[in-house]
Amino acid sequence: MTSQHKISQETFDETLLENEDLFEMSPEEAITETISQFSQQGITNIETYILTSHPNSIQGKKEREVHKVFESHLNSLDELIQSDGKVDIAKAIGGSESGSNSIEKVMDGLDGVLKFCNGTFEDEDTNTNMDTNMEEAMTAVGLNTKAEEEEKNDTDGDVGADVGGDTKEATPAASAPTKYEKAMPFLTLFHSSQSLFTLMSLLSIVDIDTDTNVNANASSDTPS
Repeated sequence: MTSQHKISQETFDETLLENEDLFEMSPEEAITETISQFSQQGITNIETYILTSHPNSIQGKKEREVHKVFESHLNSLDELIQSDGKVDIAKAIGGSESGSNSIEKVMDGLDGVLKFCNGTFEDEDTNTNMDTNMEEAMTAVGLNTKAEEEEKNDTDGDVGADVGGDTKEATPAASAPTKYEKAMPFLTLFHSSQSLFTLMSLLSIVDIDTDTNVNANASSDTPS
């Protein structure tokens, strides 16, 4: 039977780092041990809604930055829902002075969630100068990854092979993720959060202009 208990990303990261330090584990060992510990406590399937990459790795830091952007969109919409599940119309629409800003915020939130959940989001904004800053930060604390060192060694080996006249077969480049692959983590996170109910609440107040739709359909049926 699947447990309904869930943990936060912060709880997972803190536990992972504690295990790594306390038991002198490698990053990979700490990740495996942390997942196992929570599983023994009845907290299963955390990979479906938690980032299990190491929080101090370059990949882990990038993933968490992107997830923060997605969660900020969800939070901006969740703030519109009252304790009884109804939409706070005053907050969503705002007064005469802040009305346009409030509506714009709602539309930005909906647009952001849509782009993440259909895999069309672009992470340039979240990663602006991130690669450079990340490398500097990781170098400063001595956390350059093993993968970077291996990449350097492979490059040196290729140069040596060229000088010796031997050719080395190039490793095929990894294919770019599909929209489905990009969207799946965010769809899972969205499905496991209260934001799913937020969307339902927002849809309940959408005013569909029936007359407009009827006229549009009639126009489309009229031969030109």
